[in-house]
Amino acid sequence: MVLALVLSEAELELKLEVATKLLTALFMKPCVPAIIAKLTAWQDSVARLLIKRPINVDIAPVKLPDLMCFEEDSSVQYGKTF
Repeated sequence: MVLALVLSEAELELKLEVATKLLTALFMKPCVPAIIAKLTAWQDSVARLLIKRPINVDIAPVKLPDLMCFEEDSSVQYGKTF
C-alpha cells in the first residue's frame, strides 16, 4: 500500500498497471483482502490510484462575521440591541 501512495503522482499507465495487479491479487488470493483491510489508510492509497491527477484549487478563505460575543455587555449582539 505504501507503493500505491508513492505512485499517486506517477503516470496514468503505471497507476493503471498497479491497480490491475492489486485487483488481481484481491480476487485470486483469499487472504489478501483481510491483510489489506488491516492496513492503516488503505482506502486512501487505493483511491489515489484511481484519481488521474489531484485537483489544486487556490481558493481565498471566505471572511465570515464573528457570531460569538464574549463581551461583558450581552445586550448588544450581532449589531442589534435587545
